[in-house]
Parts: sequence; C-alpha cells; structure tokens
Amino acid sequence: MSEEFDVSLAVLSGILDAIPEFVIVIDRDGVVRYINRVEPGYDRDAVIGMHASAILAPESLDGFQSSLESVLETGAEQQYDSMVNPPTGEPQWYRARMLPLRRSGEIREVVLLATNISELKAAREQITQLRQLLPMCSWCDRIQDGGGTWLTVESYLEREVDTKVTHGLCPACFQRQLDELDESEQDGAA
Repeated sequence: MSEEFDVSLAVLSGILDAIPEFVIVIDRDGVVRYINRVEPGYDRDAVIGMHASAILAPESLDGFQSSLESVLETGAEQQYDSMVNPPTGEPQWYRARMLPLRRSGEIREVVLLATNISELKAAREQITQLRQLLPMCSWCDRIQDGGGTWLTVESYLEREVDTKVTHGLCPACFQRQLDELDESEQDGAA
C-alpha cells in the first residue's frame, strides 16, 4: 500500500534544488520569474526579475530570442546552445531546452532547462584542432604551432592536448636495435 505523495511548495522546491540542471521560468517577455540555482558570482534574488538576455553572452542573444519566439508561436520545444559570461570565472556553455508552460490553455511562460556543456565544447574543440593538418618537419619531426614555434611532438602534445608522453620501443624498432647490436658485435669480433 503506497502513501499519497504530498507535493507542497517545500517539497517541490526541494525537488527543483536537487535537479543538476538549471530550471528557469521566463515570462513571454523573457524576464526571469524563477530560477532554481545560479552560477557563482550571481545573486539568485537579483536574477529573478532580470531579462534573461542580461545573463547571456552577446553572441547567444539571437538564438535565445528566436527560440523564445518559436516556442510562444508554435508551442513546440526548442533546443539551442548558448554562452553565459558569469561575473566570476570562465564563460560557460549551456545546452538549453525551452518548453511551453500553459495555463488555461495559453502559453503564459516558458520553462528553460539548461545543462552545462562547457567540457563537451572544449573536448570538441580539441578534437577539431587535432583533426587539422599539422605542419611537421620531415627531418626532425618537430611540429609548428600556430605562433610559428617548432616544438617536439612531446612538447606539442603536452601543451595542446594536456597529454604526457612516455617512451618505449615498438617491436619493429626493438628488433632493429637488436640487429644493429648484433652487427656491431660481429664487426668488433672480426
């Protein structure tokens, strides 16, 4: 036998606080009416009542505005990526979903669910960078970085990909070293 679940305002607030995504309710004009959490450097009470565009980086305003207009017109969910420039720290990227919030059959507000995808964006940038052609010296195997400096492969990977390199011998090189060692011993014995 299950107990009835009481969805009081306190319980609902606790549920929203437990969700790792940002849950934001904005009105038809784009003004924040509710937010479950804020980035460091923002004051939650100050964000409520602020236009959502005040939080977004300028390059993200068009995506926000067109998604908001589309949700209000069609009632269909919209998804877009946007950048936020928090007062403290690095810019952060979010994948945002806008959903219509209906009351009495009309879309009165929009629920915005935002997930931080900054690490994903950074990883994709690294992959894109690694897929590009690298200028490499055909003699010494150094790689030219974007600034014209020639780096060893190890230095380049450490700096650009944050990867430490260890050294060893592949089976073919190991065998070649053994063969050269045998040849030098035979030359010395003759």
